[in-house]
Amino acid sequence: LGMILSNRQHPRSRKVLEGLSVFYGLLFSVGTTELVVNVLKLYVGRLRPNFYGLCGFDLQEIICTASLEHQYQARKSFPSGHSSLSFTGMTVLFTPVSSI
Repeated sequence: LGMILSNRQHPRSRKVLEGLSVFYGLLFSVGTTELVVNVLKLYVGRLRPNFYGLCGFDLQEIICTASLEHQYQARKSFPSGHSSLSFTGMTVLFTPVSSI
């Protein structure tokens, strides 16, 4: 599709090509960010602020009574996925604007 659009001399086709390149750049950046953030969450394993509530901590036996899935989710606090995606999205979307 890019080769077809780049061969045309019409100014509108150039805008379409630029829009597609920004869109594909955004998709690649979001996918890469998600991969890196999820790998880091598994590696770091920082506890969420409500860890004891999520793991169903029992004070008598001093163990977590929740399922393993809930316990794994309770250990995925850092880095923040929302912050990472917001930063990635704004960086990709405003990079073409800064080149004008």
